[in-house]
Amino acid sequence: MKRLKYIVIALLTFISYSLSAQCDYYLTVTVSTSGYHTGVGYVQEYVFVDDASGIIMEVNTTGTFTPTNSGLYRIYAVNYLAPAPAALSVGSLWTGVETYAASNCMDILGPYTGAAVSICEEICELDDIVVSTSGYHTGGSFQQTYVLVNDSGTILETNTSGTFTGYPVGVYLVYAVNTEETDVLNEMSDLGAWADIPAMNATYCMDYIGPLAFEIVSSITPLFDPVGPYCEGDAIPALSTTSLNGITGSWAPAIDNTTTTLYTFTPDAGQCAIPTDLT
Repeated sequence: MKRLKYIVIALLTFISYSLSAQCDYYLTVTVSTSGYHTGVGYVQEYVFVDDASGIIMEVNTTGTFTPTNSGLYRIYAVNYLAPAPAALSVGSLWTGVETYAASNCMDILGPYTGAAVSICEEICELDDIVVSTSGYHTGGSFQQTYVLVNDSGTILETNTSGTFTGYPVGVYLVYAVNTEETDVLNEMSDLGAWADIPAMNATYCMDYIGPLAFEIVSSITPLFDPVGPYCEGDAIPALSTTSLNGITGSWAPAIDNTTTTLYTFTPDAGQCAIPTDLT
């Protein structure tokens, strides 16, 4: 008989996510519609729904959504005669909106693209994947293990820190597993198929949440036209702080026209760009 499971309460909520090598959007998605009813009292709103649970995560009139977590979502447009129904509220099930629309003055369009869209967090090449959770069970010999899985469903690494270093360009998923079961811990450390772990939930005392989805993208090398040559004492113009391929940053050290100098361009943060040198 399965023992009573401890419930993991994660302050960093993970959203169920099907394995996919595709990230449709990064952090933010924007949709729009036209031709909807604009008569007196009519409202056009967009609805952001968690694909796994069917729970409405956000409702707005802009069509722009930036979810807290990566995952699979469905986006709908609704056009209705005010006031808004109670079913159209954050935390409610999307099916309630469909039920309301069946017998009231409301039109539904969507989901956008005809299916769920995947939203990932983008990470620059050479950066770490870092996740954390809190509120999980720590009694006895329970431990919180983080599991990195590739887009083929294979476990690549497990640890208790939530930091994964040195992985190449690609899509990755991270789960958190809370258990004291040796068999579960051994199964994870064997680096087999992630699908084997949820299957153990039926017979072992464990909980898991996730995944969060990440895509590691290639770093960009800033490009600049060659400078010079210059003779000693020549006036040297300031180096451009925007590269030919649009990367902004700064140069160091200050220009010196008395000796041959190696200048290093350091990109501004958030551009997935790496430093480069000019002489």
